[in-house]
Amino acid sequence: MIVAEELGCDWKSVSVLQADLDPKYGDQLTGGSGSVRGGYANLRKAGAAARAMLISAAATNGTFHPYSAARKTARSSTHSRSANSPSAS
Repeated sequence: MIVAEELGCDWKSVSVLQADLDPKYGDQLTGGSGSVRGGYANLRKAGAAARAMLISAAATNGTFHPYSAARKTARSSTHSRSANSPSAS
């Protein structure tokens, strides 16, 4: 969900699928909300990197100018809580 928010996804288009409990996935511990606290910054960075790659690819294909995406992001990022956030309602 953190990556989806960084990408600017519509929450209605996002679904979460939890991995099966299988040793190949390693420990799946949450410890309350510790997994969110511990992974938040890295997940935001991963989402921002993915967004930058998608913008770059679209600009390379001539789909749109990256400046327009940056302006839209700046305008939509001026609030403290995402309008897409389930807790923003």
